[in-house]
Amino acid sequence: MKKAALLVICAIIAGCAAKKEAPSVSDTEFRQNPELPPSAESLSSGEEPQKPGPGAPSPRPEDPEKTRKLVKRAELRLQVPRPDGLEAPVREAMEKYGAYAARAESGEASRYYVIRVPAGFYDPLLTELKGLGRVLSRSESAEDVTLSYYDLEGRLKTKEELRDTFRKYLGAAKTIEDIMAVETRLAQEQNEIDWMGTELRSLANLVDYASITLWVQGPPASSPLDRPLLGERVAGVVGGFGNFAGVALVTLLGILLYGIPALAVAALFYWLLLGRIGLLKKLWRLVSVAGGRNKV
Repeated sequence: MKKAALLVICAIIAGCAAKKEAPSVSDTEFRQNPELPPSAESLSSGEEPQKPGPGAPSPRPEDPEKTRKLVKRAELRLQVPRPDGLEAPVREAMEKYGAYAARAESGEASRYYVIRVPAGFYDPLLTELKGLGRVLSRSESAEDVTLSYYDLEGRLKTKEELRDTFRKYLGAAKTIEDIMAVETRLAQEQNEIDWMGTELRSLANLVDYASITLWVQGPPASSPLDRPLLGERVAGVVGGFGNFAGVALVTLLGILLYGIPALAVAALFYWLLLGRIGLLKKLWRLVSVAGGRNKV
């Protein structure tokens, strides 16, 4: 009796385990026919559907040195006798190498350019620009974005394949709930594809077109070669004396016009208050006498 009960318990446990390990009907149908749409529950949970066939190979190159992605930048400062005379040579050099000025500014004695040039002509253009004047300063940099570029490219390709898979599911969807769920995921994937595409194009533009920042300035404002001649010095002394004489004359006129009347007014007040009339003295005496009477 005990052995029979033990066999029944073992059979029940084995049946439960087999039922747990067996795939569901929907999973089995999906593996047999990958064109069937996924369930709405799996789409709403954010799980990616299982795609048929092996995955696409990685877009990373086997030899990164052959297809390295570099963002090249240079800053160049030149000194020339006439900055305005350098506009034509700079423009001719840009046309020669297929470059363009992303930014250009001009001042009274300076010029400023931000030049975008195809990466293959970066070194020739930079060498030609250096020969247009005296090089005051120069700096170059090369940022390696190989890993970022191919990683973004690979993720974009994966997203596009996933979007195409969801489009197949949308065509095979039968219920409104499944159609809405697939369209929601399609919109999400398309937004991410658009964002990644924009980022990849921006990065590719930085790689394909190097940047050269060019400052052009004229000679210094003053130098030992620009010392004034004797005649210029004499003219400067005479001019300085003339300025001094003019200031002195203006000062004298100011004294005559304002100083004398001011002195006259001051003398009149002194004569009235403290002089022969002495109003303040008389007032002081009256106050003193009144104070003495009050004491008595």
